[in-house]
Amino acid sequence: PLVVKRKRIAVELLKDITNSLVFETIDIEYESEVRNIAHDIYSFLQKDSLTNLYNRRYMNQMLPAEIERSNEDNNYLTIAMVDIDHFKNVNDTYGHYTGDIVIKTIGEIMTKYIRKDTDWIARYGGDEFLICLHDVDQTEARKIVERLRKAVESTVVKVEDKSVKVTASFGLITVKNTKLKSDDLIKMADDKLYEAKRQGRN
Repeated sequence: PLVVKRKRIAVELLKDITNSLVFETIDIEYESEVRNIAHDIYSFLQKDSLTNLYNRRYMNQMLPAEIERSNEDNNYLTIAMVDIDHFKNVNDTYGHYTGDIVIKTIGEIMTKYIRKDTDWIARYGGDEFLICLHDVDQTEARKIVERLRKAVESTVVKVEDKSVKVTASFGLITVKNTKLKSDDLIKMADDKLYEAKRQGRN
């Protein structure tokens, strides 16, 4: 229950297979306010507060559905794990506030290089991200990730009087008609990520 203008109301959230938000209000007078409250609740549950990317909860819900959908449509599905290189050094040198700005900036950069209507990015945790690319084979996925890598490498994050440059490493896994579960795909992409880090990062 919520209180809006001293009236006690209830908001019901229904999630359908298209992941949209559907609700009805009994009192039309407060429909706009209720809609805003519902949107805020939905964002809180699905989005990371720092980056405004999707969060781990969303990823855990959606990735199994994405695998199932790609299998049904006989399409490729690519998962990329991303990690900011030497991020601990950023926090140790410039502080956690600057570190947060770097994470947020990298998230914004990556968002520019994916299709907003079909692909998505989640903050996996700390300075790690997961990118989900629909109907993208390995060759095309490598091109997308290479553009991302170059964009991150060429970015200078300015925080007050500081200029911070970072690089990122990526691990890719592409599947089609797979029986693998979401945890399997994440682990495989993560293994590729750490292979990239062992080979010199970036």
